[in-house]
Amino acid sequence: MKKLMIYPFDKEVTDIARYRENLKNYQLINVVSPKGWGLNGKDSNKLDGGKETGMIISEEFEDALKKCDAVFFSDTKKQSLFDTYLNKINMANGQNKEIVMTKELYKKLSLQENINVDVNFINTTMIDFSEFVIREFKHKLYKIDTPILGVFGVGDYCNKFDIQLGLRSKFEKDGYKVSQLGTKQYSELFGIYNLPEFLFASDMSMENKILNFNHYIHNIEINEEPDIIILGIPGGIMPLSNEYTNYFGELALIMSKAVPIDIGILSIYYTKEIEIKTLNDIKQYCKYALQCDVDYFNLANIKYERESSSGEVYFTTISNRKVMEFISEKKDIYKAHNLNLFSILDENSFVGGYECIISDLTEGIVQI
Repeated sequence: MKKLMIYPFDKEVTDIARYRENLKNYQLINVVSPKGWGLNGKDSNKLDGGKETGMIISEEFEDALKKCDAVFFSDTKKQSLFDTYLNKINMANGQNKEIVMTKELYKKLSLQENINVDVNFINTTMIDFSEFVIREFKHKLYKIDTPILGVFGVGDYCNKFDIQLGLRSKFEKDGYKVSQLGTKQYSELFGIYNLPEFLFASDMSMENKILNFNHYIHNIEINEEPDIIILGIPGGIMPLSNEYTNYFGELALIMSKAVPIDIGILSIYYTKEIEIKTLNDIKQYCKYALQCDVDYFNLANIKYERESSSGEVYFTTISNRKVMEFISEKKDIYKAHNLNLFSILDENSFVGGYECIISDLTEGIVQI
């Protein structure tokens, strides 16, 4: 296994540190944040609010570089950092380190300067259309027989990928064969397929996206013969406001129309009060708009807040202790209404939700 470091390490990639034991071909040994962020010597949970991971954040890029074989350059939303990438990339290349990044980051960086180094892209896997679109079946949907578990969210930044990784780990430890498509551009670091690029194409109709995705999953089912398929659905299921439209839940609609989702998990933002009626209304929407029964709800440690005057949206990370206090107090009340509430960032809470899912899969609701 190659020894891996991550730069820049921020909240966007904390799931890699938390689930590092599930990485394929790499062993994560260092995570480095830029100097001035105040994270040096802190556990990575400082960024995601969950329990400690034992992965300590460093600010010393050069020292960490000496100990690793490969550097994963993560795509940050902080524009001011882009000027620092090239120097770090050249430094890593000069020491013959493997340089790993997504194609999207490479494209952004290439707009500023030429990158004259070899790069290992981690989101390039894509079955060629000719391999999974059968001409005589081109305008029809295949029947998918493998149980499908869908991970939805009410929006971005609500622990969807953590849930996907947690589920994969549990199913595999229990001996199930899993096929999986993930929501992160770096899903392949964990042996998970990236979502096919045609889902995001602006020159393809919604009808063709649905048909092609159905054929894509059918191809995976035939070739891999999994016990279960886990689908991560990016973005949100519906608009949250006029300003935060979640692209009107387009990808959730496309993917749920393409394949039957047998069990749905919805990740929701934290609020001090979550009305049972609100969750039941969301369940009804998922049932009729997405043809999916959602009985499982992850309560994220993220608060969605909207400035009333400007409509500006921002997200705040809170300690997962607050989430668990809420769940401990309320879970039995919600359970009585068939609303299973859990937290992916608390192992015991997640295990409880997972065991209920296994029960659904093995006791007749869905056959596995």
